[in-house]
Amino acid sequence: LDLFVTNLGLLKADVPVVIQTRVFPGRGYQVAKNSPEDAAEAVRLAHERKLKVAYWQIGNEPDLYATNRGDPSWTPERYCEVFRAQAKAIRAVDPAAKFAGPAGSGAVPASADYLERFVKACGDTVDLLTWHIYPTAGTGSEEDALATIGEPERWFAHYRKMWADPVRNPLGHAREVKYAMTEYGLSWSTNNARYLADMPAAMFAAESALRMAREGLDAAYYFAYQGMGFHGLLDMTGVPRPSYYGFRMINPLKGRFVPVATEDAGVWAHAVLDGKKLSVVLMNTHKTARSVPVMLAGWTLASGEWFDEAIVEQEAEPGKVKPGASVELPARAMMRLDFVAQ
Repeated sequence: LDLFVTNLGLLKADVPVVIQTRVFPGRGYQVAKNSPEDAAEAVRLAHERKLKVAYWQIGNEPDLYATNRGDPSWTPERYCEVFRAQAKAIRAVDPAAKFAGPAGSGAVPASADYLERFVKACGDTVDLLTWHIYPTAGTGSEEDALATIGEPERWFAHYRKMWADPVRNPLGHAREVKYAMTEYGLSWSTNNARYLADMPAAMFAAESALRMAREGLDAAYYFAYQGMGFHGLLDMTGVPRPSYYGFRMINPLKGRFVPVATEDAGVWAHAVLDGKKLSVVLMNTHKTARSVPVMLAGWTLASGEWFDEAIVEQEAEPGKVKPGASVELPARAMMRLDFVAQ
């Protein structure tokens, strides 16, 4: 936790956080630290460090304990029992505490089945329903990888429908709950740069964030800030990856989504209105450049910027857009156009 506090300081992030407790016993040489008393002690330690904890995440990817950890006894029902026991111990220290889970892995549909069984047993206890999205193994064509962009929306809709069903969620369907993708990326394959450290990964990451914001998801956490294998916005030496450029480009956006579309399904588009400012984000998933008309009645294109993988490799600043009736959107590039009301 001391290291976590230091990282938050470096990021200048005085924000509510989510902290995971340990659930699986750990490896043979580790002290387990996974009892309800350990979870309660984590709360005391967090309070001492003045951390603002929005949710306590009870464990991580418990659906993989049976296979990856070799312990088939970890059914959703057993995880629910542990969830309840830790939640009770944590509330004894902090009666206002809220709880997140199960942080199901991206191994669908098995992880989705696990999550559904967890909800049926523990829908009265969880406050933030969480899952992970990793639609590829870093293999296959780029076109097929980018075609998975609908997966975050699909599973969000699936879990919202499941939560409201009194048969599938007998204990909690009447409760208000929040939803979060607590890990996501285009590939789960940590040791493979493909679809983690390249332009398709960046477009999937930024596009998923925009779509999930538009759909009303409460939180979406890209995995991860800094390099863990090929995961990360930055590599282990601090060199930015395309995903870093992508999030930097959408970071200034605020306001509300308004409808926007292109005639080309391979060019993804979003528009965000903030008073007299309109920002349009375009992503060209094609391997060839596209010309996009940008004349909007009542609006003047004031500025714009774009990047592609070549800019990232040079660690250069994004390219600047020249105002005109249309813009040239380079191959596999991401662009933000900022308009002002006339």
